[in-house]
Amino acid sequence: MPNPILRIGPYASTIDYSLNQPASATLNILPVNCAMGNWENDSWKSFVSKSSVPVDFYQTNLPQSHSYTDSAVDASGLIRVAFAYQASTATTMNIISSATAAAQTTGLTSSQIRIDVGGATPVNEIDDNATTTSASFSGDVSLPLAITPTRVVILVQSGQFGTGVGDTINIAGNLFIQA
Repeated sequence: MPNPILRIGPYASTIDYSLNQPASATLNILPVNCAMGNWENDSWKSFVSKSSVPVDFYQTNLPQSHSYTDSAVDASGLIRVAFAYQASTATTMNIISSATAAAQTTGLTSSQIRIDVGGATPVNEIDDNATTTSASFSGDVSLPLAITPTRVVILVQSGQFGTGVGDTINIAGNLFIQA
């Protein structure tokens, strides 16, 4: 059995580890989770920002599934999921993600998946500067031991690349996270 750790939180910023849930969800104050599981008497939580939803929010429980689709002039889409965690031993999370963009005529597009764990070298899948682009990631991501809250940020985005040319862009993005 892993050694217990002193819970910090329930929310934390980069400079204050003992905050309550803010009135409005913000990327600057993240829920602190017990690795990829629940704390006793508290559910696993994350910050979520999606281009298809006008207000950022906190979501509870795993697994989590998020997506976007659009077809519009100079369209772009985004999913951002972020949380902090503490863990007395290293663990993993499983992520399945994809992002695509296709211009109907001559526009240039970009698709990206980025997974950043505690400022370490991120997983960064990117395809850009082409009429059709796609990026994907499927697999386990390591979450190292973390006594103090460690931030995890997952980004899925696709859309127009560079200056808009008035071209219709078809976009889609998906993100699935589980323990």
